[in-house]
Amino acid sequence: MKKRLRNIFTICVLCIAANKSVGQLSLHLGYNYLKAQEWDDIVHTYNFSRPWMNTELKPMTHGYEARLGWLYRWNTLRSIYVQPQIGFRQFTSSAANDGEELYLRLRQYTLQCDLNFSPKAFFGGIASGPIGTRWMMYFSPAIHIWQPYASQNEKPLYVDGVGDTSEDFEEYTPSIFTWSVAMGTGYRSIMVAKKFIISPKFGVRYFLNTDMEDFDVVVSGSNQTGLKSEAKNYLIFESGLEIVWIFKRTKSGKGYVKPCSNC
Repeated sequence: MKKRLRNIFTICVLCIAANKSVGQLSLHLGYNYLKAQEWDDIVHTYNFSRPWMNTELKPMTHGYEARLGWLYRWNTLRSIYVQPQIGFRQFTSSAANDGEELYLRLRQYTLQCDLNFSPKAFFGGIASGPIGTRWMMYFSPAIHIWQPYASQNEKPLYVDGVGDTSEDFEEYTPSIFTWSVAMGTGYRSIMVAKKFIISPKFGVRYFLNTDMEDFDVVVSGSNQTGLKSEAKNYLIFESGLEIVWIFKRTKSGKGYVKPCSNC
């Protein structure tokens, strides 16, 4: 599975590099806030059942992300741009008490395609630069692979596999496929050396459901409370800075057009 994932993302990176001549290369670095009530309940139950702890385990709400992609102009008159991207997210939490440290990690690998547009273009043609208007909105469908991980004192935790002996336990590193959609906005605010445009972006990503497969058992050691590892209707609040590298459009180097100042 991990080898196949590496191959998929290697192909995506090569595709991005090959398409730089027809698009603008982009890099997004951001902060994410994960709100999944079912997974938060598992962490809260862990703390409640261990009142002697001095340090509580925090829900995995705070995380970071990085995305690489390219921005392709689809319709200049309507200021519609397509932006395929590959990305990586990570959320972590840990608690150390009496020499015992529990470490939790949620990693997410993403393949998404943003559709950037200007609402003003719905009412008529507008002027736009090589990456669209200064203020824009985006709609973003995506597919993801979650990879949870847990360790006790830097040793990975195991879950019961198929069988009745101790040898049938396996390291807790499942790969879970899921999908999401997002809406957000951004503003092309800063230009550097007439080559790089920096834009703050904010959005909300919606997931229908994701089963984290034995996450409750790994955290609590058992599932006597009947908690579920499947989170439903959960959200990730996205924020960050996007850096777009503007490529020249002509061999003479005169094809660059900066974003319009009045759009």
